[in-house]
Amino acid sequence: MRNVLSNAVHSPKALAKSVRDWARAKEWERKYMKRRLPFSSGVGDEIAEHLRTLGGRHRFGSFVYGETNVGDDVQTIAQLGYLPLDQDLAAYNRDEVASYRGSRRLFIMNGWFGNFPWPPSPNIDPIFISFHMASKNLSKPEYADYYRRHQPIGCRDKATAERLNQIGVEAYFSGCLTLTLRNPYGPEERGDYAVVVDAHLENEGTYPPSTPALLKRLVPRSILDNAIHVEQEVADRYAFNFAHKTARALELLDLYAKAKVVITTRLHCALPCLALGTPVVFMHRSYDTDIRFDGFREVLKGYNLDAKAADINWDAPQPTDISHLRQRVMADLKARLWTKLELPGSPR
Repeated sequence: MRNVLSNAVHSPKALAKSVRDWARAKEWERKYMKRRLPFSSGVGDEIAEHLRTLGGRHRFGSFVYGETNVGDDVQTIAQLGYLPLDQDLAAYNRDEVASYRGSRRLFIMNGWFGNFPWPPSPNIDPIFISFHMASKNLSKPEYADYYRRHQPIGCRDKATAERLNQIGVEAYFSGCLTLTLRNPYGPEERGDYAVVVDAHLENEGTYPPSTPALLKRLVPRSILDNAIHVEQEVADRYAFNFAHKTARALELLDLYAKAKVVITTRLHCALPCLALGTPVVFMHRSYDTDIRFDGFREVLKGYNLDAKAADINWDAPQPTDISHLRQRVMADLKARLWTKLELPGSPR
């Protein structure tokens, strides 16, 4: 985020905000880009070993977000597992990728990308994997040449891949990078509690609708009454407090990693739980038709408004085996990093 000040509108209010955001990004870098996080894939350490042997310094970037949904921050936690922490690393706001004017850096372009200025700056050297287009504006034909320069584009969902294919870009379903998170706890540390995430029990009108009715129909009262209820959101005042949000994301991952079962309406929660080996009950009124879930239904059991009962043993819920997906996503990104960095041999 070294170019935050140069990007600022020249008004006292805008300048003050830019200074605050820059300071918060530097705080985040100090806290989270200098140590390996507990849920890391560990691939970054393997890359660091090769780069030390080769010598020289390489520049990498990682994303922070001006959002309240800490699911985005879980994407960055997964991303950090593939970066060598002893190299030149810096944080940058995902929503401002078009205006980045710092040193040329390699960025892993995973996660949610919405309706903001596009394409990314030429100083961003991208690896597109687990890429989700939340806006059709990102698939305009005028951006096809940009994507072709960096293809193949690995997409988090099949709908994103299809949109890119339609404008002549080589794109494929890669799966989600959060599927490569690792559980640092052993089976003996698994708790006997359930977690309900983003159920919004008190408000029928919040996202997603009809969750309270589904919960009452699918989940035994004894489970709901004794569950830990959490939101995967922070208050608006913390939207740009990057360190606070990452700390909260790590707290939630820690809670999910030891849970007996997680009941959620959020894909951002369900996929990391699958990676952690935690049984998941996923509820969404559009589970069968929402394009975001295309490619995940084989491993993510979900329930829509027509569901009458949950197919789960509540006394002893069992995790879903996603080892084939985990290995595929990890091998894909490792191969692309090896090629981009011109590392010797083949990734282990």
